[in-house]
Amino acid sequence: MADSNRRERSRSPAKKRAARSSSSSSESAPKPKVREPVVKTGVHLKIAEEETKRGRPLSGAERDQMFRDFAREQQGLPPLPAGGGKGKGGGGKGKGKW
Repeated sequence: MADSNRRERSRSPAKKRAARSSSSSSESAPKPKVREPVVKTGVHLKIAEEETKRGRPLSGAERDQMFRDFAREQQGLPPLPAGGGKGKGGGGKGKGKW
């Protein structure tokens, strides 16, 4: 029965595109709005201040440390000690691949 319904349906005629009139010189595109600079707040502001103070961008580890310390500061906890990351220390059971 699905085949009989398919045969009975006809396709709609192709739509014709309306001819566009050429735009006159008096009709110009609207000018884009001027965006204000983004105001940094919170940890991003602290990172930007630290980068300007040091005169160089912070490394990934330094940024991570600042993010963690900021979150701890918000919770009322003391900042983490410098270089206290876990890193690639040994540990585990020491088993090999097999």
